Amino acid sequence: MAGGKVWSKAEEKIVRDLWSSERLIKECIDLLPGRSERAVLTRVWVLKLGPRPEMNWRAKSVILKMVLAEMERGYTFSSRDISNKYACTLKHASDLIADAKKAEKIHIQDWRRSRPGGCYIAVYGLGNLPDAERPSAKTKQEYNRTRYVNKRIKEGKRIGNVFAVAMAQVMGQETPKPSKGRYQSRIYVQEAA
Repeated sequence: MAGGKVWSKAEEKIVRDLWSSERLIKECIDLLPGRSERAVLTRVWVLKLGPRPEMNWRAKSVILKMVLAEMERGYTFSSRDISNKYACTLKHASDLIADAKKAEKIHIQDWRRSRPGGCYIAVYGLGNLPDAERPSAKTKQEYNRTRYVNKRIKEGKRIGNVFAVAMAQVMGQETPKPSKGRYQSRIYVQEAA
């Protein structure tokens, strides 16, 4: 004993019963008031109870139960949503989703971008329905255009907008000043003609 409370025979019996069952220690910690999960695991080691019986730990996760309860109320989650809301790692959330999907409890309900212009991530809903089809990725042309625009913005250069010139001409306003680009002046001349 390292300065803590002495374990009673009744507490040791609870620890033995808990260790042989498939219940999580976190779920049953209220049966041992004043004891932490770490204290229970240390007592298991002192009592030399050995490894627990084989069980699927992720299937018994409290987080998965809470997520499925939320999904029953109509909410949808991605693995990132689960990790943010329930303060677990992204890997743990992904593992929980994989197990629930394998058990056919959830399906991919929709896809959304992780950030504007980012990759698609799956959004899961409750039920054993067919998965939503994954949207196609950007074409090479779309990808390169996005990179070009972002590069120009980062460099502080204006991006010529021929539609703005046409709109200004129709409205009778002054045309925007062209940026000094290689072909930009030709475009403005053609538009003005």
